[in-house]
Amino acid sequence: MNVVSKRFHVAEGPRAIPCDMTNQEQVHSLVDQTTQRFGRVDIVVNNTGIIQVGLMSTTTVEDCVTALDVMFWGALSPTLAVLPQMRAQCSGYVVSIASIDDMVNVPHLFHIYMSSSPPSDF
Repeated sequence: MNVVSKRFHVAEGPRAIPCDMTNQEQVHSLVDQTTQRFGRVDIVVNNTGIIQVGLMSTTTVEDCVTALDVMFWGALSPTLAVLPQMRAQCSGYVVSIASIDDMVNVPHLFHIYMSSSPPSDF
């Protein structure tokens, strides 16, 4: 990360800010803190994920809801939170990284498959 700091002439090194990406208030706080520190947001990289391994017969509805919340809202919430700022500055990038499991269906990882694929694929 120090290489990144030097490359982009960031006075301070990287900083981790804990955030529950399914919680709208925490996501907005994260965007606000980032904007205060750097003056603007130029890129959002959505790489939120969760893994729950188990057979479908042992999986609860709560397990599925959690996976869907993390995978869906974890990508959508930060994008929506930063979009007005990016529109106002007429620039910005949003990169969303998804799991390869929606291309390779592994039965005991169906939570990931279900949450990262369109409903028509399920």
